[in-house]
Amino acid sequence: MYLNNLSIRNFCNIEDKSFEFSPGINLITGTNGSGKSSILKALSYLLLNSTEKTIADYVNWYAKSFDLNLEFILDKSSASLSASYDGKSASKELRISNDMYKNSEVSSYLAQKFDPTLCKYSSFSSQGDLDFIYASPAVRRDLLKTIYSLEFDTQIREVEERIATLQQEQKQLEQ
Repeated sequence: MYLNNLSIRNFCNIEDKSFEFSPGINLITGTNGSGKSSILKALSYLLLNSTEKTIADYVNWYAKSFDLNLEFILDKSSASLSASYDGKSASKELRISNDMYKNSEVSSYLAQKFDPTLCKYSSFSSQGDLDFIYASPAVRRDLLKTIYSLEFDTQIREVEERIATLQQEQKQLEQ
């Protein structure tokens, strides 16, 4: 999945802003209260259907509703995911190519594409998320192995083989 852009209107402390993402890793920085956590909360709500509070708590203080829109690439297809809350009810809509999913179908579809729990640990960090930090080393290692598809034994063997090859090349150069 590659995020392209995110538009936020009246969500948390963001009144109306759009954000462009670059391929690869994106770093969100800013001063306290500038909306960094709000961006993460919007992405978490859109993609993982994860909220810390009731959905009404995310409406900007100066508004009665919010709108979110995310454009991204999923499985080489352009996708658009929107969410809104009108003060009474929330709705979501996902469009991928010619397919459209609404409300609970959105979460079900996205959960088939990636594990929401792993996604949260690998992509989103926000204040108060200390589960990973306080987990035992074995739990952290296993989580990271799953997130990054790590096979330590295989990778260690590959590094050892590369070292042996470099050592042989060094010996040949010295002769």
